[in-house]
Amino acid sequence: MTTSMYRLLAVALVATSLLTSCAKLPKQSKYIPAEAAVVADINTRQLIDKLMSGGLTLDKLADATGEAAHPGKDKNAEDSARAEGPSKALKNIENAGVDLSNHFFAFYVQDSVDQSKSYVSMIATLLDSSKFAAFIKKTMPEAVAGKGEDFAYIFMPGQQTIIGWNAEQAVSITGIDPMRFANHGVWAPGSMPPGVGDTAATDSASSAVPAAPAAISDDSLRQFWAGRLDHLFHLKQSERATSIKSFKSLLDQHADLSLWCNSGALLKSLAFQQIPGDLAVLLKDAYSASSLNFENGKVVVASSSYVSPALDSIFEKYKTTIDESMLKNYPSKNVTMFFAMGADLHALGDILTLTHTYELADAGLQSAAGVSLADLLNALSGQLVAVGSDYAQVKKPLEWSPSDSTTTTDMKWIIAAKVKDKAAFDRIMGSRLLNEVVTKDGDHYVPVIQSNKFFSTDITSDHIIMGSSTAWINQYMAGKAGAFPEEHLPAVKGKNAVYYTDFTHMLNELKKVNLPDSNATAIVGKAANLFKDFTYSVSPLDDKAMKAEAVLTLQDQSKNALPQLVSFGVEAFAAYKRASMRDEEMPMAAVDSVAVQDTAAPAQPHH
Repeated sequence: MTTSMYRLLAVALVATSLLTSCAKLPKQSKYIPAEAAVVADINTRQLIDKLMSGGLTLDKLADATGEAAHPGKDKNAEDSARAEGPSKALKNIENAGVDLSNHFFAFYVQDSVDQSKSYVSMIATLLDSSKFAAFIKKTMPEAVAGKGEDFAYIFMPGQQTIIGWNAEQAVSITGIDPMRFANHGVWAPGSMPPGVGDTAATDSASSAVPAAPAAISDDSLRQFWAGRLDHLFHLKQSERATSIKSFKSLLDQHADLSLWCNSGALLKSLAFQQIPGDLAVLLKDAYSASSLNFENGKVVVASSSYVSPALDSIFEKYKTTIDESMLKNYPSKNVTMFFAMGADLHALGDILTLTHTYELADAGLQSAAGVSLADLLNALSGQLVAVGSDYAQVKKPLEWSPSDSTTTTDMKWIIAAKVKDKAAFDRIMGSRLLNEVVTKDGDHYVPVIQSNKFFSTDITSDHIIMGSSTAWINQYMAGKAGAFPEEHLPAVKGKNAVYYTDFTHMLNELKKVNLPDSNATAIVGKAANLFKDFTYSVSPLDDKAMKAEAVLTLQDQSKNALPQLVSFGVEAFAAYKRASMRDEEMPMAAVDSVAVQDTAAPAQPHH
């Protein structure tokens, strides 16, 4: 009896966990098909809560944006302008019965047979479907109304757009017809740019586009898009994007913003089909999932790229991380920015072989530069660092007028790469691609044109180093300074690539510059008080996923980053609008001044 009770309890716990995990997924996700190439999710509830933590509401934000867009107007004119701007848009959404406190989804579906049947779709939750129906019919009286099995819709033939809704959700579909875009000189998603792949050169976009097919009646289009809409409203569990592990895992994170990409679905596009080689083997079963979260004092973007089995085996074969010693040798602790990368270039060779393009690439290099692809892959180790330090805005006298000065940017820097195969490197440096650019002087390669005023080089069969000065390169090569800040090393250890920028130092230096516009000066000052630094890192492949993270850190760690950034953005936009208005008024003021002078100047008597 006791055993049976335990079994029953275990089954109940499993069932509860499954139901709970399913319940966590946004309801709108059941309308997203597995064949979607790109899906974006906006978690408006979380974003609104975070805005409110900083004293901002959607109404206040709409008013502030409207005010920023129309600076310098009197109160009545300002209110009138704002009534037609963001505030009106917000009121329209609310009056339409749309739930602003729920998820908004958008996705793109690429049709594999007919590019004109590809489409973009958006999904919103409804608070009141009757309000939504009334609003849609009022604002789009020319649209054709219709009904599906358990949903209503309106169709707008001219825009190839259909909007359907049931009691809970509204789903829109807009067809993306490459022919329609190309005839207007626009490169549509899934199509080739005008002229690309043509056998004969043409001067106009329209001449590069095939003849348009026979016109399709509006009623046929309505029936077609209504069928697509019916498909979305009745997706089976196995037909939904949530049946794909990487997509479901992304939604389970409950991020503020999410973006998911199905690389395999993108292969269906005409643009990808025109690229030489077997891309399918690289992108089959490949997905990328990215999330963005506004946290206290920082914005974090995390991404996972789930590679194909073929790429997984290649990356596992060539696992390489950053050589920290190349950073540790840097001779200054005042690092403003740096980039470091560790990669095995032979992975590129395997990828080209896998896609049957190695011979093509090798022949092209041999013909154009006299360099073999094998030498190119063997020559360098794949270790690269670039470091900038001691960034400063310095006043310097003008060469032609020593009594006057100008503010210039001054920074010490190093770019360094390691040579792996000396023989291959020497063959590349002696190839016709480079023999007119560099000459050999002893064991060094020297650029034919080099100005020590701007940079110096030290290139041998062991390394390639460029720097702000010869003295700085020599200090770096001595390897004794060890001044690189140790607090950055944990972020570098075990990574494939890392990038860092110190905004605090850079912006405080920019404050020293006498900008011609007081608005710009004020914004630079506010930016210096807001931004701290930015870091981006890429980790080695693990369990078929390559993970990357970008972190923007703010000065104030006690408040959520979203209201801080939004407030700054509104102020910057207002400053931009004020500057634009001033620039527009200046020519008119000059014209008025000339007119006044012409009318005021008395005629001179002739002698």
